[in-house]
This record gives sequence, structure tokens and C-alpha cells, in this order.
Amino acid sequence: MKFTKEDREDCVGMVMHILELARTARRHGILALEDELEEQDNPFLKMGLELLVDGTDPGTLTDIFNLLLEHGDYTPKEYLERLVISRGVVAIQMGHDNPIVMAVRLYAILGEDFLHYADTPYQDTWAAYHEILQKYNDRPPLPCSLPFEKRVAKLTRRDIQLIYTENTSDVLALALPGCSIVTIKKFLENTSKRRCLEISMLMLEYPPQEEAVIVEHQNVILNLIKRLEIDGAIATIPDLPKDIGTATKAYIGNLDL
Repeated sequence: MKFTKEDREDCVGMVMHILELARTARRHGILALEDELEEQDNPFLKMGLELLVDGTDPGTLTDIFNLLLEHGDYTPKEYLERLVISRGVVAIQMGHDNPIVMAVRLYAILGEDFLHYADTPYQDTWAAYHEILQKYNDRPPLPCSLPFEKRVAKLTRRDIQLIYTENTSDVLALALPGCSIVTIKKFLENTSKRRCLEISMLMLEYPPQEEAVIVEHQNVILNLIKRLEIDGAIATIPDLPKDIGTATKAYIGNLDL
């Protein structure tokens, strides 16, 4: 099925609407979308949201949408709009995509020429980052975060970037709120602007978490660091003895000269 430029442009508004629904779900949970049902004037979207709120699993959702798309008698514009809805609703249910990745995925359905729209809501790239700095600047780390703080303090810029290759934005957004501003800045300032924005936005959007949840996600990062150490990608840095001379002798003694 061929889509005109006008068909694609007419679907931009639907992508924006889906992204706003996803934002609501991230902030308040999927059940919060039940309050949005009466405001939906698109029957296909309303049906998808009803299935979503009822707890339909992603696989079943995908099957239902695929059947409707395969057998429905749609114009090209109607088909494209429903394709955006189906992919967006399933993404909300799965909850894997961070805001920017989800935007890129949905605009990609419209074509490469529309990918620039994914950046449109985020033109003031550093706004969310500066809000995070202001929020956490004068707050000490939670006591439960001290083991995480201690290990992260030894990471280099390269180490931080290796951690990011594991696509850990969501995990970091739940782990960092327990940390000091020094640790938060270490992660946010040693990555790309886009990644910095992703994590800053998620930290602002997620509701406050229990300490157990924060520690759980910090442990995910610590386990990743341990695995990278085992693989030799990150150096294992022992605690330095107070006697620097002893430390130097120990280091020299371990050299294969």
C-alpha cells in the first residue's frame, strides 16, 4: 500500500497523541489511561486502550491488531493511522521504550523525512537536566545508596560509556534518585545530549520510589559493572591502602617484569 506525503503528515498528530498517552502511563500507570477513554474520538484507538487497560498481554494485542489491519477495508491514510496506533499501544503495554526511542519508532513508520519530529518536544535539550540539578543539588545520598556511590566513584568516563552500551536508561532513571548530585552528574555528563535528556526526563516523570526499588536498580548496574570487570572491559580497582607507599610496592610487585 502506497502512502502520499499528505497521508503521512496527517498522521503526525496521532503520533503526538500516542506519545502523550505513553507519558501518562509512565507517570501514573497504565490504569490511568482508563480516564482517557471517553475523550478518544478514534474508535480504533479507543478499542486498543480498552484492551490495554484490561491487561491484555502484548502478544495478544499484536495478534488482534494484525488481524484488523490485514482484513480491514481501509484507505491508505486510515491504514497508516491504525498502524501507528497499533504499534504505539503495544509499546505502551510493553513499557520497554524510553520517551525518545518510542518517538523515533513511531515517526519511523511515517518515513525517514519525519524523524526530525522526534526531537520537536525536546528542543530545549538542557531544561530537564537543569531541573534535575536543582532538585538534587542540596540533597545528600540516601544511606542505602552508599555501596553504589562507592563503586561508581572509581569509574572512568570510558567505563560509564560502556555501561550505556547496555541500554540502561530506564534502570539508571530509577537508580540515580538515591544518589548524590556528584554521582548523578557523573552519569548524565558522560554521555550524549540525547541520552542525558532521556534519563533526566524519566527521572522527572517517574513517581518517587521506595528505597528497595532504588537499591534493586542500583544492583542491576553493579551486576553489570561486575560482568564488565569479568570480561576485562572495566578494570577491577581495589580499595587503596592508606599507606600509598605500600600500595605502590604492591603494584610493582605484581608487574610481570
